Amino acid sequence: MMSLLLAACTTGPGAPFATLEGAELALDLHPTEARDLGDRTLTNEGWEIEVHGIELAIASIHVDDLQGAVGVEFDPANPPAGYSLCHGGHCHADSGALVAYAEIEAELAGGTASFVPVWSFQGPWTVDALDAGTLQLPVPDEGPDVGQTGLRRFQIELDHVLVDMTWVEQDQRVPFALQLQPLPLSSGLEVAVDRFSEPSLNLSAQLTDGGRLFDDIDFTLSDADQIAASVTNNFGLVELDVEIQ
Repeated sequence: MMSLLLAACTTGPGAPFATLEGAELALDLHPTEARDLGDRTLTNEGWEIEVHGIELAIASIHVDDLQGAVGVEFDPANPPAGYSLCHGGHCHADSGALVAYAEIEAELAGGTASFVPVWSFQGPWTVDALDAGTLQLPVPDEGPDVGQTGLRRFQIELDHVLVDMTWVEQDQRVPFALQLQPLPLSSGLEVAVDRFSEPSLNLSAQLTDGGRLFDDIDFTLSDADQIAASVTNNFGLVELDVEIQ
């Protein structure tokens, strides 16, 4: 049975500052209208792809505080070398990945900073991200209490991702079954839990994609391993939006 474990930084005995009442993750990796050809997805290179399934094997989900980064100065308007276009809690890395503000702060702090789980939802779960469904993350009946802390990062730990697809070129149809090992998916947060917080909190996260998973691939020159590597990199560009309120 899925369970939720709680580790919180508290300042002493007494009543908690907040209680988690509910948590959910919505998944929808359908392309946007501009890329949607009905039963096919259009890539930026002009190829047409039929996507039959995108299965996510989720190992765990957690919300973390960042500790030990005291004195680190990070300005999203003037990010450090290697990052640009900072907005919505993340920056674009030169590698193409989206990196949460807190992860950049931890990098700038060197070995003095670490992420500490506040809420941890332990899987595993297997979901098809094309079903546009919602994964309810179970909260114990009594609700996990939270002491004074910060909520700086939401992260999805993936065991693997399976992509079932077909490349279509005129009368030619080439099927591909890809197994990806993507990096964790993260979203930055800037939520303080203290005596000014709402007493009850709800977590809502949404994973969406604009159809970019198959961008920058020349299917006439690529084999299955090259396509899997490209899609793995593109997976770091899916949009993860998180609200805690």
